[in-house]
Amino acid sequence: MARTQLEMEFIADHRKLTKGFQSVIDAVERNDPADMKSRADELDRVAGPHIEFEEHVLYPTVTEDRGEDFGADLRREHQVARSALLFIRKQDDQPLAAADRARVLEQLRVGLEHAVACGSLLSHLTVSDDKKQKKMLNTLEEYRQQDLRWTDLDAQSIAQ
Repeated sequence: MARTQLEMEFIADHRKLTKGFQSVIDAVERNDPADMKSRADELDRVAGPHIEFEEHVLYPTVTEDRGEDFGADLRREHQVARSALLFIRKQDDQPLAAADRARVLEQLRVGLEHAVACGSLLSHLTVSDDKKQKKMLNTLEEYRQQDLRWTDLDAQSIAQ
């Protein structure tokens, strides 16, 4: 069975997110401040529309199907990874202290694992009829047009 446009976009986003997280992790492991910021900025830009889509379109359905605790865990993982990007964006051009580096790497790895595992939520999209999938795709495209950055999304709004 052929994948719908929504499914293909969701999969493509997750590929970008996993590559983006790994790219930032690599820069943090090298403790290269300029590269960290550049790669974190790119991930922040790429992730924004997708995170907004997950939080406001996908996760309500997932929470309905799998329970409040599961939905809360997904949102918490978003917040953990988001906090790493916020921290990196606020840094000066000095290498990170060992403790900060270890914490940021742990947070980014939570984000990477989330991006890998969250791709399995595709099934929650595939059960929707064509009309609902088209509406969801339009919403994702609207978020993309808004050029949302993940770190600019309201932390309270995406934590609910």
